[in-house]
Amino acid sequence: MSQALPFLCGPAALITLLSWKGSIIANDLGNQIDLWRTANTVFMGQGPAGCDGAGLLRAADKHNQKLKLIRTKSDFSFARTVRSEVQKTVIRQVENDNLAFADALGRLITINEMKSAKQFLPDTPALLLCSMRAYSMSNEYHWITFKPGADMAIYDPLSGQYETKIDLRFFESFLHNGLHSTLSAYEKYIVDIIF
Repeated sequence: MSQALPFLCGPAALITLLSWKGSIIANDLGNQIDLWRTANTVFMGQGPAGCDGAGLLRAADKHNQKLKLIRTKSDFSFARTVRSEVQKTVIRQVENDNLAFADALGRLITINEMKSAKQFLPDTPALLLCSMRAYSMSNEYHWITFKPGADMAIYDPLSGQYETKIDLRFFESFLHNGLHSTLSAYEKYIVDIIF
């Protein structure tokens, strides 16, 4: 099933990732909303909105999945997507709380930590929060699920298919090298990686 509502790409992608890791959760509106309530980060002027990586990490914990988060941009905040100072304040507080949760559990990895340790991304299924600016010049972000290796798959919850609205040429290195590639090529386009 695809994301049930426009703002549920994160929960729908997380359910796919959890299923690839052995947790069986129905990918339906009820479960997507339940995960969204735990992970929701963005406060919009009208209607509900999306989730950041640390929020989804917290939501995965409810299903006994101890995932890790790589934050590729230390200064990233969904606060940049809204104009109101009240909204910015709320978003920053929620993001900071979620990041503190991940950090306290030792499951937050910064891009600088990865680079200084000369680490590579694990060759395991992951959620990717992608900036759509590179593709559509929009200020939006979108979650997809990526599975490296011989049975490589990219699941896009917007369509509910193993395809994506994101230009696959962007993932050419992923497709050939898997997630064990270095991070530098992806920093510009990928904000959060959950594995």
